[in-house]
Amino acid sequence: RVEEAALASALQRAFAEAGGPDIDEIAVSGIGVSAQQITDWRTGRNIPTAVRDLEPLIAYLRVAAAPP
Repeated sequence: RVEEAALASALQRAFAEAGGPDIDEIAVSGIGVSAQQITDWRTGRNIPTAVRDLEPLIAYLRVAAAPP
């Protein structure tokens, strides 16, 4: 579906802009999102039903992408 593909594409870009952080490191950082969820979202499988579910991951990637 279009929504899954669009989310996967946006997350791929966000990961690239954040310098390609390791999914396992993100998952153990305490944001409350598992490595499997992140993987599923990045590939367009099992996307979240609410945007708020993505907020912790987006916040993490935003911080990671910020200049030092």
